[in-house]
Amino acid sequence: QPGAECQQGGRMSQRPIKFVHAADFHLEQPGEGSHDLPESIADLLIEAPYRAVEQLFDTVIGEEADFLLLSGNLLDVELTGPRGMLFLIKQFERLRERRIQVYWAAGEVDAAERRSASFRLPDNVKIFSSMRPEEVQIYRDGVKLAHLTGWSRPPGERIRPGDFRPD
Repeated sequence: QPGAECQQGGRMSQRPIKFVHAADFHLEQPGEGSHDLPESIADLLIEAPYRAVEQLFDTVIGEEADFLLLSGNLLDVELTGPRGMLFLIKQFERLRERRIQVYWAAGEVDAAERRSASFRLPDNVKIFSSMRPEEVQIYRDGVKLAHLTGWSRPPGERIRPGDFRPD
C-alpha cells in the first residue's frame, strides 16, 4: 500500500513505497499552435512531448522511485518512426542503470501487434500480456512492497474490470 511502512526483520522500514504512474504520452502527436509562429517556437512545440517524457523519467530518478508504471498509448511506432522507440529505450536504460523496474500495460496505440520486433527493450521493462491479466510482486531488500496486476489491451477489445480477480 503506497505510503505504508514495511515490516523488515522485526523493525519497520522508514522509507515508503514510491512509484510513478503515467500514460498517454502520444509521442506521435507534436504540440499544436498557430500557423504563424516563429520557427524557434514551432520547434519547441514539436519537441514538447519528448521533453515532457524526459522530465517524467527525470522525476522517477530524482524521487528514487521503486518502479515506473506505464498504462498505454505511449507512442504509435508507425507514426513516430524509429525515433520514438529509440527515445523510449534510452529512457528505460536510464532507469535500468539505477535498478528501477518499468511495468507497461500497452494500450491500443502501442499494442504489441503495432510495435516492431526489431526493437529490443532493456531487461528492466515488463510489458504485460494482452492475452490475460498478469500478476507481479514488487520487492525491495527482500520485503514485498506491492502486488501489481496488469493487462495490455487486447486487440480490438476493451478491458473489463470483471476480468480481474476481485482481491
